[in-house]
Amino acid sequence: MTTPTLLRPQYKPFDVDAWRRENDAPDPAIKLAPAHASANYSDLIYGLEAIADFVGLTVAQVKHQISISGWPTFKQGRTVCALRSALAEHFAEQTRLAMQNRKGG
Repeated sequence: MTTPTLLRPQYKPFDVDAWRRENDAPDPAIKLAPAHASANYSDLIYGLEAIADFVGLTVAQVKHQISISGWPTFKQGRTVCALRSALAEHFAEQTRLAMQNRKGG
């Protein structure tokens, strides 16, 4: 009897520019007014469940990643929150670093 081989999913690098275009996110190079000057809260992800839905992981996996990987999150009271743009930037930076390490520097 043979042992089944586990297939690893193939991940593609996160394309932060494509995400910005699809979500009408502002270019970070553009200086924006302070957050309190605008009532645009569409970038806010409120709660671990919502963050998990956004990144495609379970709540437990998100908690683990926040604790070990330094995901850019903050708390509103007891509720963990994040900004879509901050997570996208974090993932893009992690992808860029991983690609550099693969190429040898």
